[in-house]
Amino acid sequence: MSKRVLVSSVLIIILGLLAVSFMALLRWQKSLEEKRISTYALGKSLYEEKKYPEAINQFKKVIEHYPQSEEARDASYRIALSFVGLESYKKAEDYFQKFLKDFPESNYADKVYYQLGWLEEKQGNSDKALQFYQKVLTDFSSKEMSAKAILGQGRIRAAKGEWKLAREAFQKVMDDFPESSSFLQARKALGNLNIKLIFSSAITDKKDSLAYKVEDGDSLYTIAKKFKTTIALLKKSNGLKSSVIRPGKTLKVTPGNFRIVVSKPEFTLSLYLNDRLIKVYSVGIGIEDYYTPTGEFKIINKLIDPDWYAPDGVYPYGDPKNVLGTRWMGISSPGYGIHGTTQPETVGKKSSQGCIRMFNKDVEELYDLVPPGTPVIIKE
Repeated sequence: MSKRVLVSSVLIIILGLLAVSFMALLRWQKSLEEKRISTYALGKSLYEEKKYPEAINQFKKVIEHYPQSEEARDASYRIALSFVGLESYKKAEDYFQKFLKDFPESNYADKVYYQLGWLEEKQGNSDKALQFYQKVLTDFSSKEMSAKAILGQGRIRAAKGEWKLAREAFQKVMDDFPESSSFLQARKALGNLNIKLIFSSAITDKKDSLAYKVEDGDSLYTIAKKFKTTIALLKKSNGLKSSVIRPGKTLKVTPGNFRIVVSKPEFTLSLYLNDRLIKVYSVGIGIEDYYTPTGEFKIINKLIDPDWYAPDGVYPYGDPKNVLGTRWMGISSPGYGIHGTTQPETVGKKSSQGCIRMFNKDVEELYDLVPPGTPVIIKE
């Protein structure tokens, strides 16, 4: 065998060995990658199933064995979230802080600062919470996280009794971030706050309410009639257990400048006071064969525990066939009205014989607020 042939043979053998080694390395790397991905995927699956202790253990394996990987970053974040799920707030806070230290440039940073704010809020540290929420707004541009942060600020302001700032926060979420996941939460929070204030003794806005000094000859009926409000609202907002009032007593009065707007496509009833949104309620409307009328109407009568005058007969309140629930507010379209229901699962759907159907607790609340004569606008 010549020297040239020998050298060529050796080179071929070396190249073959290198190729085999390279293929083995690729297989090893692929196996490692598959193991890394599967380990993280199992942790994520456990997290989504709310098996938080098991998820934490799995995520820790990812961090231990693959510390420089993208999965390690995500695992670190989800460990903190898992402790939130376990309500171990101090551990969650520690892991979020560690995450910021280990991954300062992560695109999770805005979410982490929001979570830190939420944790402080949950633990009653409102000032710290406000600082974290403000950092989300100041340092980041995510609309979704901005909406969450403003909603958090609103919750804190409401808890502190700073109702004007709370209202502004909730309204800002609704106005500026209508597509965010926080929109419905803000709308609900705004509604609950507004109702709480209206039913409270506080005169929160001179445009909405006033202080009235009872005069000789006054009664709750005459005062309600004078200011176009309801006796129920006068009693609730003044903490009155009976209808007896004496001259010289000062009462909070909310004049009845309410307006109701029903949106059939959205299955909502919106209550306004002096053209300011107070609360949005979910409603059911008429099924296809029982059209809910559209246009401008007024409330013309109100009944507690109403009987139902159905096409096939009269069913008194309490009869299983009476579906009207606990309240009835008839409108100026004959036969139609706003009422409760004995079938709460039908609210939010086309379900009635043309009337506006509400949850009983909601219709009872509305009933106490709006007097006869209140405008009702039903939109297609």
